[in-house]
Amino acid sequence: MESQTIDIPLPEIIVPSLKLEPDDGCDRCGYQPYESELTGLTGSIYVAQAQVAVLLSSGGELKFCAHHYRENEAALATVAVQVIDNRDKINEKPASGSVHAGE
Repeated sequence: MESQTIDIPLPEIIVPSLKLEPDDGCDRCGYQPYESELTGLTGSIYVAQAQVAVLLSSGGELKFCAHHYRENEAALATVAVQVIDNRDKINEKPASGSVHAGE
């Protein structure tokens, strides 16, 4: 019997893009509901700004404030494939010429 070769197309591997934006919040702190006294609009806001983003080996993503990342750093190291750590930038002033709310 002659052997056969079968070409099986492999699925394209999608690598998630890990980002850490200024409006990202800590997944551990969660969020709180709010209602604007001015407009009456309701919504929710994060309790703490995320300083660290973690891409997990499972493909998931978590974001943490400095406190919660420090608390979970050892455990996350075993499942993280990428980490963006901006804790050293917490007290940095914005770049000159950047736009700020209220200006």
